[in-house]
Amino acid sequence: MNRLSYGVRSPAFPGIALPLLALLLLVAPTARAQGARSTQLLLAGGVAFPNGSYLYRLDTGYQLQGALELTAARKTTALRVEALYNRFGFSYFNPLADCVGSCPAERAHESTLAGTLNAVLAPRTPGVPLAPYFVVGAGAYKQDNTAVGASSGTNFGLNGGVGFRIPGLHAFIEAREHVVKNAANYLPITAGIRF
Repeated sequence: MNRLSYGVRSPAFPGIALPLLALLLLVAPTARAQGARSTQLLLAGGVAFPNGSYLYRLDTGYQLQGALELTAARKTTALRVEALYNRFGFSYFNPLADCVGSCPAERAHESTLAGTLNAVLAPRTPGVPLAPYFVVGAGAYKQDNTAVGASSGTNFGLNGGVGFRIPGLHAFIEAREHVVKNAANYLPITAGIRF
């Protein structure tokens, strides 16, 4: 009997969708009102940890991300448009029962390509070596799953977490939880550079 269950419960979305939308709508006019803005390109990558009902189903994976961030003149608020890609292998794998397509030559996996819109809030912290900021957003997550009996498709998801800018290096470190309806929930920890 296959140890891997593909029945996925839809995660309960707490009532944060409307407050999240309200926050995004508030940040946009604030950024416009604060005068001169700057736009930065962000590139990052790192390790992604599955969690929730997927904790024992998927192995630790990786995430790649690219983003454009529009920062207000006071540098305390920003809007970020982001593209994300992650991939996980299956923890329990039976090549005769758990693959479709090109398997068993390639191990079954789950990958997600996402596009998100995020609000970035950076409190002023003069003299602090790592400047903290908070990210919260929502978007579309397109899941591709090569395991037998698993579904693929595009789902709505929310994300939120914390990051740290490293002044002088144009670098940053981020940890954000992604909660996706009918797909893997995961926590990537990434490091990247701002251009």
